[in-house]
Amino acid sequence: MSHQAGSERTRPSGSSAIKLHDKLPSRSAATNMTNTPSTLAELNAAYTHGALNPVDLTNASLHRAEAENDQSRAFITIMRDSALESAEASARRYAAGTPLSVVDGVPIAVKDFFDTADTATTAGFRHFVQRVPKSDAAIVRRVKDIGATILGKSNMDAFGRGTTGLASDFGVVRNPRWPEHVPGGSSAGSAAAISAGLVFASIDTDAAGSARLPAACCGITGFKPTYGLLSGEGILADQPADETILTSAHVALQARSVADIAQLLSALTSQALSMRVTAMKVARVSTAHWHKSMQPAMDAAISQLELLAVCAGSVATPLELAVFDIANVTRHRDNSNELLFQDCDILALPTLAEPVPTVSDAESNKEMGVRAENVFFANYFGLPAVTIPVGFAADGLPVSLQLVGRAGQDMEVLALAAALELRLSGETRESCG
Repeated sequence: MSHQAGSERTRPSGSSAIKLHDKLPSRSAATNMTNTPSTLAELNAAYTHGALNPVDLTNASLHRAEAENDQSRAFITIMRDSALESAEASARRYAAGTPLSVVDGVPIAVKDFFDTADTATTAGFRHFVQRVPKSDAAIVRRVKDIGATILGKSNMDAFGRGTTGLASDFGVVRNPRWPEHVPGGSSAGSAAAISAGLVFASIDTDAAGSARLPAACCGITGFKPTYGLLSGEGILADQPADETILTSAHVALQARSVADIAQLLSALTSQALSMRVTAMKVARVSTAHWHKSMQPAMDAAISQLELLAVCAGSVATPLELAVFDIANVTRHRDNSNELLFQDCDILALPTLAEPVPTVSDAESNKEMGVRAENVFFANYFGLPAVTIPVGFAADGLPVSLQLVGRAGQDMEVLALAAALELRLSGETRESCG
């Protein structure tokens, strides 16, 4: 579709006078969504059996996103017209019994790092407000191929240079569950949109925890697959990129749960999720950093993890090998099994090294951010890593556990995380396979 100047698809929202399109759905579409499914599996079943229509859900999601964005700043651009076009196509496919995938018609967000044809892509930078790519990034094309509905372009720390979600030129992103605390970054808007229930999942980048950190700060799930599993072609395609960043940057996913991440990744890659986890050897990383307030929740989660898989004790993982220098990265990746996994299959460690900073502390101290020392090594080595919420510290802030596996073992990492997720939610071990 050709670019139309001034349409909501090319007009980012933000701290300036630029406003979102004011077209709202009908009252019925905006109000009759009280029983919306909470998981991708439930949503797919509702669509398949005609209990819910993709257009109605998309309309309701757009209504909420538009109504809340002045406060939440979760989105830079809300793509009302194209989202409804996509939802209408999904509705026709479900009516004909020919959905493209299990995520056909699912509202998702795409980080504003990824080029979108005829829709502004700003990377959170005010001077890119009129930057309208002619073609989609590879992952955006893939998202469209499986029928997911892109609700909008999510907000981010400008150029991905931040871990707080406070450094966008289009407004500070608000943490929906802990509003006095930062949402994390740089994929802040996606985490906020998912945590607030505006979308089911998101497509993000993760170069130094950029998706896993905000997921942990907002109490949701974040996943960085093996390097190269999802194509990064088309991230600001016309702009120069630092080779070091390209080496560590991964296309990543955020969602409400591990189960949702697994379904989305399976749709994107055609890989199946195996739930056989009992033979996996899991080791706690003794060299990880964490605040003492996180200890009870971490200990409880790892105790449950050790009931699901084989306990391999503790290992002194050389996190210090991970540096922003590509001189040794190929050699280290080739030898990652010997360096990291001699005695185990999965590494377990906290995602966050410190409690989520408050907005006031982060704003008053520009050097304060969400620390990445527990997450960056997975970028450096190119390994699959998932973060899942496992409880709360005494101060009520979220605690998340990170599981990191061998290169190429994406579905194995997600299988164990999904089994733990079920166990933490009160399900039995037998239901995990």
